[in-house]
Amino acid sequence: MVGVMSKKNMPDSNADIEKNEEIHQIENWLEELPEFDEHGHTPLSYEALLSFVGNAKKDNESADDRVIIGKVTDVLSHETDLERIDTLFALLKDHNADSSDYSMIGMSSYEVKNFVVSERAYRMAIEQCTEDYLMTGYKNNLAYLIRRKELANPENRIKKEAPILLRDGVANKDTFSLINMALFWTLECGSEENWDLADKLISYVDKNDVTGALEWWKGVALADEAEGYLVHLLLFRHGKIGSSPLGSIGELFDRVKKDYPGIPDKMKEIVTPFDGGEFDKFPTFPPVDWD
Repeated sequence: MVGVMSKKNMPDSNADIEKNEEIHQIENWLEELPEFDEHGHTPLSYEALLSFVGNAKKDNESADDRVIIGKVTDVLSHETDLERIDTLFALLKDHNADSSDYSMIGMSSYEVKNFVVSERAYRMAIEQCTEDYLMTGYKNNLAYLIRRKELANPENRIKKEAPILLRDGVANKDTFSLINMALFWTLECGSEENWDLADKLISYVDKNDVTGALEWWKGVALADEAEGYLVHLLLFRHGKIGSSPLGSIGELFDRVKKDYPGIPDKMKEIVTPFDGGEFDKFPTFPPVDWD
């Protein structure tokens, strides 16, 4: 709303005058700032990247590793040619990429559904990682890809690799690891015993650490995947959330049952809000026929 300045709001002191002068100076300074491309920079082409790196070596320049890693990341996230992918990963190794670099590549390539690069990047992140708390995240992300068959060769995946990767995270009550493990037993195996195990795993989730998981699987649900609705359903059921933007517990159950008719009817019932559980007592994982 535009109005007339009242006497009460008029600058009638030296302090007010000085404040207005400072604001005016800031406005002038902002106007002098260089313009930035709001759409971001355009990544180099594969050929231009190799030329950039080659020229740096030819001229005996000490090219900054971080600069080269950044340029390689931009190109690699969208690359699909296997020989080029090999070359780009070799460049990352030559310039001392660390686990966080590979993790970033894993996520950026996953966002554009480049699963070949994403899988390889997360495997490299795990190989390079020396920090336990980071390792949990990297293993969880790779297990997520394996579980969902979002891999370079999904037909050749080793299914049991997913729960093996998740075990340490589950033991440490990591939210994403618990959820991914629960999804593995329900969606990969699906017996009533498996559903009970998944239900138990979700009960261990810390209700104060669910925001990231809720947002992630909300996105999965909005892509019309029942898995996203299932995560919200299980968290809802155990009192980790009081409501879901995806619907009531009955609506969540109906959407999951549409794709996974084997879900037990009891999963649409809200249990007593969970109080944290016996964190020192974890369920025994049942044997699975991996063939």
